Amino acid sequence: MNFISNKAKLLVGLFFLLFDLNLNMGTINFNMFPTFIGFFLISLAIQPIEKKSSYFVSLRKYSFLMSYVFVVIYLINMFGALDALYGMAVKGHTDDTAYMSRMAMIFNSIQLVLNAALIFMVVYAMYLLVNGYKEITEKQGMDIERYGKQFFNTFQIFAVIKILYIAAYAMLIYIPNTLEIIMAAFSAASMIASVVLIVQARKSYTFISE
Repeated sequence: MNFISNKAKLLVGLFFLLFDLNLNMGTINFNMFPTFIGFFLISLAIQPIEKKSSYFVSLRKYSFLMSYVFVVIYLINMFGALDALYGMAVKGHTDDTAYMSRMAMIFNSIQLVLNAALIFMVVYAMYLLVNGYKEITEKQGMDIERYGKQFFNTFQIFAVIKILYIAAYAMLIYIPNTLEIIMAAFSAASMIASVVLIVQARKSYTFISE
């Protein structure tokens, strides 16, 4: 992939990392922007500049590992493994309302934990990236230090939004009357923060790669 610049790899990688577009095709759930591609591209993009920051060294190793982890997760989600397990668990008990309610709560809780874990994996990758940016821009001088600070500040907003999204998801499961619009609002806010992160990453990459 040498015909693609490292800057382009990073930006495309961030796009795949931060955005989801799921298409339901019968029993198959197809993600148009697989996260494992994002991690793989970031690991390639960071390699030439990883020696400039210990955060980048960690990010390259972490992203390379996560690219394989998320391949497995992608395939599990694609073929609805959790839904299949739920179907097996409730088979023959559809007339037992209490049992069905209990199993639904268990599987919803499992889904919550898995989603939270996946979100934190992505947030941690961004944590390593923005801290590497911040460290390098601070070393290179006051005139560009603000780019690293802006990137870090946006990341903090992004992380808080993700935490609130998880909290809203939990409320939706355990407090049924919670309006789904709360999750939608946090999801939209997360998308806005993601766009800003990508724009700031583009602006700052020129400085850190010099």
